[in-house]
Amino acid sequence: MPRPCSICVHAKTVKINRDLIAGATYRNIAKQYRISITAIVRHKSHIAKAIARHEANAESKEVAQAGTLLDRLRDVHRVTSEVLSEARESNDNTTALRAIARLEKQIELEARLLGELKDVAPAPPPPIDLSRLSDEDLSHLEVVIERATIRSRSDSQLPVGKPIVEVSQKA
Repeated sequence: MPRPCSICVHAKTVKINRDLIAGATYRNIAKQYRISITAIVRHKSHIAKAIARHEANAESKEVAQAGTLLDRLRDVHRVTSEVLSEARESNDNTTALRAIARLEKQIELEARLLGELKDVAPAPPPPIDLSRLSDEDLSHLEVVIERATIRSRSDSQLPVGKPIVEVSQKA
């Protein structure tokens, strides 16, 4: 006669099953209840229907509660706007600036979702004023750029040509 499942007859079967259904890792369950991972794998087939029901129920709840992606984004937008208002009222400029940055990203994402914003290449960074660098800093910068150029060329199959960035000495 085959041996009964060690987890099915375990004193904490209900808790083990609850953890399995909740998606806890086998390693954590094994450690917590002092059982083997192999026993958990064998036992999982005994509760497969319960796990499937739990996952289906969780997905349907998530869909019902979350609504559309746009609704969720608007909820986040509303909360972020509240954070911004509170930060302004308390003169917390750091939090206010972070909330503004988050709102900008949310507005951009919403525009993309609504098709109002096309993916465009980002604007190039502003030019760097090298005249403010010391000769030593310029020398270090030249070395860094040269190494980046060599690494860039070796990483890609581009033909060797002009360096990515040319550095000229101060006038």
